[in-house]
Amino acid sequence: FQTIFEYQSMIGELVGVDAVSWPMYDWATVSGEAARMASRITGRYEILAPKTTSPDRLSVMRNYCERLVDIRLVSYNSESGQLDLKDLESKISSKTAGVYIENPSYLGFIETQGEEISKIAHDYGALSIVGVEPTSLGLLAPPGEYGADIVVGDIQPLGNHMNFGGGLAGFIACLDEERLVREMPSMLCT
Repeated sequence: FQTIFEYQSMIGELVGVDAVSWPMYDWATVSGEAARMASRITGRYEILAPKTTSPDRLSVMRNYCERLVDIRLVSYNSESGQLDLKDLESKISSKTAGVYIENPSYLGFIETQGEEISKIAHDYGALSIVGVEPTSLGLLAPPGEYGADIVVGDIQPLGNHMNFGGGLAGFIACLDEERLVREMPSMLCT
């Protein structure tokens, strides 16, 4: 329990939110869990995600959400790689449970519009979900600082060795709000 407490405390500090779940399988599975979590919290059945989302993660998210949550893709600016905010605003609605982004993206660029994306999501009553590569947070602002309600990612880059395909683990974290914490999968928070 001490090890889990230390892990949860460090992930929470790294991503800028307070409640962290027990480790799960990998980034893709916690992304699917976050989408379902947003749906349960809001009572809505649509997630918006950028077309630049990792194809493997998107596939797992769709499998996790099949017949429960519809994942719709949002365009991006082909020159900058940034999410197209106009397309986001045209697609977000009262059906949207959450807006998922990855920072840095699968294509390697830094999404600099995190605060604006979170604001658009919140203006429509949706949650802001950010998938993050944790080692990037040595340079980038933690997602909690730009409005993320739920943060997901892999912990493997933090030092776990790859052993014949093993060594993966994903984290899911959220703001310390009752409506979020009670819906978090595998919850054992600090």
